[in-house]
Amino acid sequence: MAVAAPSHPLAVSIDPNTWHTPGWKFNFAEGTYKVEPIDIWLMNIYRAGYTSGGSQQFRSSIIMLGIIHLTRVENTPPNEKLLPVAELLQRFAFILVRP
Repeated sequence: MAVAAPSHPLAVSIDPNTWHTPGWKFNFAEGTYKVEPIDIWLMNIYRAGYTSGGSQQFRSSIIMLGIIHLTRVENTPPNEKLLPVAELLQRFAFILVRP
């Protein structure tokens, strides 16, 4: 049995086809949210971007290795686009799932 540690993570196989299949459905209260994936192995917090409230459906492989933290904010920084959580997480999957 393989043993993993933060300095020696195990490779995780991700089926690229699962990114486009329906995932869990979440209903966020109306508003704007800052999305931050947290790598619980390395204790790093990444700024993924901003999303809007309402119903969103996404699947993420990072849940096995991290936490997705959403913080409600009053305003977004200038030039920030509100993107779906699924799109924000796709951008950061390569950081949190290391070979």
